[in-house]
Amino acid sequence: MNKHIEMNLEKYIDLGNLEYAIMLSGKWGSGKTYFVDSFIGRQEKSKLKFIKISLFGLSQLSEINQKVIFKLFIKEGTGLKDGLSIIASKLIDSFGKKLNLSISDIPIEQIIKKMDRKIVFIFDDLERTEIKIPQLLGYINYLIEQVGCKVIILANEEEIKDKDNYNDFKEKVIGKTYEIQQDFENIFNNFLELSKNSKDTLTKNYTNILEIYDKSTYNNLRHIRQAIIDFDYLYNLLDDNYKSNCRFIDNFLYVFFSLFIEIRKGYLEEKELTNHEYISFKIFKNDGEEESETVLEDIVSKYKLLNYDIKMFSGNT
Repeated sequence: MNKHIEMNLEKYIDLGNLEYAIMLSGKWGSGKTYFVDSFIGRQEKSKLKFIKISLFGLSQLSEINQKVIFKLFIKEGTGLKDGLSIIASKLIDSFGKKLNLSISDIPIEQIIKKMDRKIVFIFDDLERTEIKIPQLLGYINYLIEQVGCKVIILANEEEIKDKDNYNDFKEKVIGKTYEIQQDFENIFNNFLELSKNSKDTLTKNYTNILEIYDKSTYNNLRHIRQAIIDFDYLYNLLDDNYKSNCRFIDNFLYVFFSLFIEIRKGYLEEKELTNHEYISFKIFKNDGEEESETVLEDIVSKYKLLNYDIKMFSGNT
């Protein structure tokens, strides 16, 4: 899955100056970031330098420049003070002491042209930026046409606010668009590495977790990632006699993941959950009968939680 996208990205990066960017589109939580991070990881031995920038919350182009400079010169984990010292040293080597430039004034195109590796920019969260779309796409176009860089953009195109300007400028800057398809099994197996205590239990319940994910209809893999982390923490707090009871653990996991996803989505609020002494309802209804009266009843019906021993959970639990 998505192998064709990886092949086209490799071709795009390898070819000469094509004068356009590549767009990777997909809904929030669809796996765009995971796909790109995996792609970067497989290029480690190549003579490429990937500069990955999240546009989330940025309001000025100078903020992008600052992030680019740090990514060009600073290794991950370097403190701000040491990082600024390294940058200052690099700038003196490149431009001489007399320029006395601030980070926001640094001509990054000159630095990039002196690099001995091909630079590939990855701009994430296009739909969450505060920078005006014409300015941002103009900046990206400059990196492509004038600086000779390759650019990959990640976005949930459905959520871009300034649709008119985006559509006008997109055709001038973005040459190809690919839709990321969710690869649940592969990403789930990657998420399992985050679990220290419950990996075997989570692996055994893969089918149930996939079923919950499908029933949720939210298609947000971040919910599954966070649920795995929190379940692992909670699992570690259980007494051994609970862990050794397979029926209990399987029931516990199913109800936990179902409620967790709805809480993370914001559909189920703590107040409603704690209003119920036990999560147990008269859900069995025939066609034509009234809809579920509460959000919690709706969730119990949605995931068919009455098939599980849900009385193990009180609202406060």
